[in-house]
Amino acid sequence: MNWKTKACIMKLCAALPHGNKLYRLGQKKYGRLDAKPMTRLPQSVEMVRWLREAGISIDGLRLFEVGTGHIPIVPIGFFLCGAKEILTVDLNRRMELNLIKASMRWIADNPDEVKSIYHGVVPENIFNERFKMLTMMKNDPVRFLKEANIVYQAPMNAACTGLQSQSVDCHFSVTTLEHIPPKDLLDIFTEAKRILTKDGVALHFVDLSDHFQHQDRKIMRINFLKYKETWWQFIAGNEFAYCNRLRDSDYKKLFRKHGFHILHEEVLMDEEALTCLQKKHFFIDQAYTSYELEDICSVSLRVLLRYCAE
Repeated sequence: MNWKTKACIMKLCAALPHGNKLYRLGQKKYGRLDAKPMTRLPQSVEMVRWLREAGISIDGLRLFEVGTGHIPIVPIGFFLCGAKEILTVDLNRRMELNLIKASMRWIADNPDEVKSIYHGVVPENIFNERFKMLTMMKNDPVRFLKEANIVYQAPMNAACTGLQSQSVDCHFSVTTLEHIPPKDLLDIFTEAKRILTKDGVALHFVDLSDHFQHQDRKIMRINFLKYKETWWQFIAGNEFAYCNRLRDSDYKKLFRKHGFHILHEEVLMDEEALTCLQKKHFFIDQAYTSYELEDICSVSLRVLLRYCAE
């Protein structure tokens, strides 16, 4: 689908009464809203691998997820790895039990494929025990979430959780931070500092690319950077399309401002975009001209952080 067409549809749905239901139906029929656990399970395993390399065992940890979405696949992935409890929150109540059930069935019916991604990362006895539990409850997601200690709370603001101080071992998100306004991000990380234990960490995978490019491959992955802020807000300043357009360096400034130290990071740069900028085949809005070209062309940031109190 042409990205401008999709942008118009999203803008219309955001303005209409019950537009959320219309948008969800459209996503199920034409978009990417379906039960495909393998799009997210590997990311949960990658996170566990990062934690292990930092000397942190997932076994027995209490985790807090910013932004559940429709299916809590990453929390399920953490459960399979041995997590004690996962609290997953969202500003909007969008989780769908039928999609969770379909995802659980897929996981239970494809044991070899699922086990392959956990091999060498999670002790076999822990994985087998928890996989067996998921399989037994694959048709009852409500019971499974309760037994797995996956707690869903929505609407809940991750900037004002009401949790006890130092009660969370790991604060995490997957492709969520880019959808949050900068001011709200500041508040979320202020709260993260409060609820994290002294040895706690924050682990966030951020998609820095233009999300419209996910379906319209004719545009560049940094296409949204050519628009002025006022025009971009007109195009995509709604609950379905909003992206803050922050770059890699902006996030790192935010982390440092809150006293977080980077333990590990991975930044992916779009070489095609870099070449186009260097050859002046593509032009960005002047608001981004002070950024380094590599920073502008960064399309993914994965980072493991630890808060260091002064």
